[in-house]
Amino acid sequence: MKTSTLFLLGISLVAGLLLSTTNATYAETIYTAVIDGPSANTPSPATGTAVLTLNDDQTEVAYVIVYSGLIGVDMMAHFHTTIRGMDGPILETLAVGSPKVGIWPVDAYEIGELNAGRVYLNIHTDVYAVGEIRGNVMPTTVSTESASWGEIKGLFR
Repeated sequence: MKTSTLFLLGISLVAGLLLSTTNATYAETIYTAVIDGPSANTPSPATGTAVLTLNDDQTEVAYVIVYSGLIGVDMMAHFHTTIRGMDGPILETLAVGSPKVGIWPVDAYEIGELNAGRVYLNIHTDVYAVGEIRGNVMPTTVSTESASWGEIKGLFR
């Protein structure tokens, strides 16, 4: 699948998450990540994006993860916690394959780690068992009423 097709798929999925879940004006907590080989200390040309949305009750995070270009075969994927640049324990195990679309049940500790920018996404492959691509998940706030296609596309840049 071409990168532009993955980009459009990602935008469509994010738009659905951002715009179809609300009629009120308020800010949702959104987390984003750019995942790539250099962040995992590999020469992988693979790239991708992740967008996560915390629900109003702060009990679940909906996520959409899209990537392409892996050298190896996707074997495992996880959200981990630690300080930037270090390896850390697993918070949530994800299904293999791209796109990954799902719900992550979270607790107060995990929300605190997300808000502090201490969560990263790691895609493990048969070639790079420790992780072929990786990206730090960073918090962002988007007003759902004023969300535009330009703002949504900006999440992927």
